[in-house]
Amino acid sequence: MKSKKALASGVWMFRSTFITILLAVSAVQSRAQSYPITQGSASLLVTVSGANAGISAWTINGVNQLVQQWYYFSVDGGTVHSIDTLGLVSSSETTSGNNTTVNATYANSMIQVQVDSTLMPGNGGGQSILSTDFTLYNPDLVQQHTYSFYQFSDFDLGGVPGNQSEHWTTLGTPRVTQTGSSGQSVVGTFGAVSGGSGDAEFVQAGLYNGMQFGITNGAPIAPTLNNTLTAGPGNVDFAYQANGTLGPNATGLSFVETETVTVPEPSTTALIFSAALVLQVFAGRRLASFKKVVKKASL
Repeated sequence: MKSKKALASGVWMFRSTFITILLAVSAVQSRAQSYPITQGSASLLVTVSGANAGISAWTINGVNQLVQQWYYFSVDGGTVHSIDTLGLVSSSETTSGNNTTVNATYANSMIQVQVDSTLMPGNGGGQSILSTDFTLYNPDLVQQHTYSFYQFSDFDLGGVPGNQSEHWTTLGTPRVTQTGSSGQSVVGTFGAVSGGSGDAEFVQAGLYNGMQFGITNGAPIAPTLNNTLTAGPGNVDFAYQANGTLGPNATGLSFVETETVTVPEPSTTALIFSAALVLQVFAGRRLASFKKVVKKASL
């Protein structure tokens, strides 16, 4: 049998180790970690921790299309939190061919979230694709938990915050399309949530009012999106919700989301017209100069 002194020493070592882990997690959370990634004519900023955590600055051909996109969760219908409020377990950036991926894992005692975001070139220089894989785990060894997971997105296509419209299609795979006033578009496709019991999906479109459909840090009750399918024209935003229940120590509740942003590139006809206009201006200047020379010669 262990002596009281040895037992007390073991308890002290456990507490010291636990405090050290908490301090390490706190330090990681307080330090912003950002990954500026680029593929082709597109770039994206993924900030996995810190005060400005989220995805932003999705720039294509020099114009930012995205104000902010980020992810939130609620456990057992309780308070809503952004995933960066969990402990950031790890994050990394990898490149394979034309694809660049930011991997981030967050966890506490009741939920673990794995987010893998991949930036890919699209069809031509005016298109960019972001594909994100989500996996939720229940690390609780005793109890099952019901999870609500949210994505909120605020796109300002063409760098303009207004005069845009969006609509959801929910037959089959949920799909949202937002269009700008000058031909820009973002199409988001959300794969079916699977792996848990009672899996369900909800969507919502609306005009931006700063409330994010109730999906905000510290909201006391997890909202259920109301499947409003259209919004605009105006400063629009949209959100997606995935629900499911996982048993103790369960792996699952996964889905994939893909967003494709397209901006118009100058058409061949427009380029030809511009070139013709330049030649016309140049020819006009040459003709005016020639007339001046003739006039001077006749004097």
